[in-house]
Amino acid sequence: MKRILAVITAAFITAGASYGAPTYTGAEGYITMPRVDVAGAGRFGLSLKYTFDGFITPAINIVPFNGLEIGAGWDLSANNYGMTPVMANVKLQFVKEAAIGFMMEIPTANYQTFHGTIYLAWEQLFSASGVSDDSATFAIGYTFDRGSDINVFIGIQKSLFIPQLYLVADFSNFPYRFNGSLPHASDNRGVLNLGLRIVPLKWLSFDIAGLDLFDGNRSMMIGVNLYVSLWGGGSK
Repeated sequence: MKRILAVITAAFITAGASYGAPTYTGAEGYITMPRVDVAGAGRFGLSLKYTFDGFITPAINIVPFNGLEIGAGWDLSANNYGMTPVMANVKLQFVKEAAIGFMMEIPTANYQTFHGTIYLAWEQLFSASGVSDDSATFAIGYTFDRGSDINVFIGIQKSLFIPQLYLVADFSNFPYRFNGSLPHASDNRGVLNLGLRIVPLKWLSFDIAGLDLFDGNRSMMIGVNLYVSLWGGGSK
């Protein structure tokens, strides 16, 4: 029993200190948009979000080997918004500052259609107060089956006052999913999300954020994120 407890404890202690979190689509990132950085091989991330207009979203990601991340998420409706697609992503960080990714919506009902967004992202890392996880990500992408939609997004994470507290924000000209009713992500004037990430432990963080703040259908989200190293170091 002591050996089992020691293994579990070691798994959490060595979980990556990359203070992103699984987004709604499962990608390691800011609030809804991914970041470039991928945790070390073997790192598993789990997130549970509650959005105040009636969605509970479990999301996960895993890094099978260095540089490659696979994730998924699913908006589960508590207010009869109907079936929602499963969201998934694959991200390849091919150099320290850049990654290419593919976000997908996989239909779960016959009235839904498949959507895929491919993007190229680059990231600038900053250091403040001894914390090197401050970052800004810029990306451009294209969504298939949406005409000539050219997509852009920006993500920012900035330490505040103490190393355990971060300002997190992202802005995009497209929602994180297209199928079904999504009250908290209207892209009429772009989608601005802004919040705080609290990291009390290397394997645990909490999020609180305002969603789609430019529009009248704005909402709020609270979330909890766990990070476990299943094998390897789990962090860079």
